[in-house]
Amino acid sequence: MKYLHIINIATFALALIACSGGGTGLMVAGAPALSSPEQPDYSPDASRQLSAAADSTELYVEQDFSFVGLQTVHLDAQLPAESSRTAVRIFDGTTLMQDWSDADLANIDLLFRGFSDVNGRLQIHLEIPVTVQRLLIEANATGFENKVLVAANPHQIIQFRNTEN
Repeated sequence: MKYLHIINIATFALALIACSGGGTGLMVAGAPALSSPEQPDYSPDASRQLSAAADSTELYVEQDFSFVGLQTVHLDAQLPAESSRTAVRIFDGTTLMQDWSDADLANIDLLFRGFSDVNGRLQIHLEIPVTVQRLLIEANATGFENKVLVAANPHQIIQFRNTEN
């Protein structure tokens, strides 16, 4: 019985070696050598912009193209001390000029809505589209200039100024 078990294991091992080519790495004379398939060339070709692509191998991609479509802005806004728990909205202000009106707010995208803390401070990390160049920050309060248009820099610190002083 013990020998039958050893014979079964040996037979299985020999069959495994035979099916895998023996593992010797030797080539049979006259047999074609195995080669890896040729890889397509995906390097940019500006001439491909002149015609429609039949499939993805004919697409032209700029060398500096990136699929990253978001940027993170770390925003730290300080409202006057009496502005505890004030509602704050942040809009895409890219299309706004320096002289804008409240009517323009209807035509821009709202990116964030939240509240300041008990000390009037709002600290957030916003993920916004890379196309957003400026942010309009609006605090729902009176007694100070409650709308500020700023650049969408990675680290933005805003100090709302009290107009009564």
